[in-house]
Amino acid sequence: MSELDELNAQIILGDRVDAFFRDDIGRYVIGVAKQEEDAAVEQLKTVDPADEKKIRELQVNIKIAKAAITWLNEAIIMAREAEQQLDQIDD
Repeated sequence: MSELDELNAQIILGDRVDAFFRDDIGRYVIGVAKQEEDAAVEQLKTVDPADEKKIRELQVNIKIAKAAITWLNEAIIMAREAEQQLDQIDD
C-alpha cells in the first residue's frame, strides 16, 4: 500500500468514526462508556480499601471505558493529520 493509499485510508476511517460519534448508536456507546466509568469511580469512593480485587476490577472497568473513547478520538486525530499531509503533498 502506498503512502497516499494509507493516508486516504486514515481519512476515510476518521470520517467514519466522526460520523459514528454523531450517530444514535455512537452516542449510545459513548454514553454507556461514560456511565460505566462514572459508576466505577463512584464505587471506588466507597470500596473497602483492603479489597484489592474489587479495586483492581473497578480500575480495569474505568480503563476500558476510557480506552474505547480514546481509540475513536485517536482515529479522528490521525485522519486530520493525514489530511494535512495530503495537503502538503498536493502543494
